[in-house]
Amino acid sequence: MANRHHIPLADAKKMIRNLKDKKDQILTAPYKKPGSLPISETFDRSAFDHVLAKPGCVGLRVYFAMDDNMQIRVVIVGVNENNEDMISTTQAKSAASTTMAASDTTTDPTDGDIIEQGTRCPDVCPLDSPLTTP
Repeated sequence: MANRHHIPLADAKKMIRNLKDKKDQILTAPYKKPGSLPISETFDRSAFDHVLAKPGCVGLRVYFAMDDNMQIRVVIVGVNENNEDMISTTQAKSAASTTMAASDTTTDPTDGDIIEQGTRCPDVCPLDSPLTTP
């Protein structure tokens, strides 16, 4: 049985090209600046292995987000069999608290429940990837 998430290379190339061709039309000022919308983001395997190894993790969910520099990023979390985000109790309580200062809501990045900080393209792009070459 084929994995339901796999698609042919031709379909992936078309989808990536569609976004590259339309990204100037998608963005409006003040967000229309070089690098606002990435072509890709690269992560170390160890980040995914750590999240996927957590008890009860059956998959990953990708959220699209925007950092303080107005650049689109991806935030990735584990998902359990009930389709719930797997966020540590400490992180969930900190995020839900309205009385804590912003600096108090940050959590230890080594906790490993949430993946971000990928290497963005543009700036660091894959060389001659079949996904991005015509």
